[in-house]
Amino acid sequence: MIRKIVVDNYNSNWPAQFQQEEAALKIVFTDSNVAIHHIGSTSVQGLSAKPIIDILVEVDCLSCFEEKHIELGALGYIAKGENGIVGRRYFQKGGINRSHHLHGFKRNDIHALKHLAFRDYLRSNPTVALEYAELKRGVAEQCLHDMNTYMQGKDSFIQHHLALAMKV
Repeated sequence: MIRKIVVDNYNSNWPAQFQQEEAALKIVFTDSNVAIHHIGSTSVQGLSAKPIIDILVEVDCLSCFEEKHIELGALGYIAKGENGIVGRRYFQKGGINRSHHLHGFKRNDIHALKHLAFRDYLRSNPTVALEYAELKRGVAEQCLHDMNTYMQGKDSFIQHHLALAMKV
């Protein structure tokens, strides 16, 4: 079964969905020094997005993800290793109809900082966010549900604006 790539209009329930998941993750990581952030397009008010809540969890030591493997599994998260980003612990929830992505990084990892910077940049620049939404919709319509094609179609836009975001 192929996973469909659909970009939906902004859903005002996305922040509440994040907060619900954040509360569950705080229980899992109660004995760890963590910071939990809502990232990705669902974290930017008004931005169209694939309806998947992206969560960034920053920790002092990456081994805590292995230590919390059973608890994360009980919440429905499936470990996917680094999944293309060195130093990340990546988890998916919801199977083919994903509902959440969890990105675990050591505190102040450059990849974590980039995720946060891009999110904050989009939040501060609604015109850019609107351009991004239009681009995502167009790429989603043309990519034939191929995730690599979808990601490549957004890459130059993201890299350009990420560079601007990192200068701030």
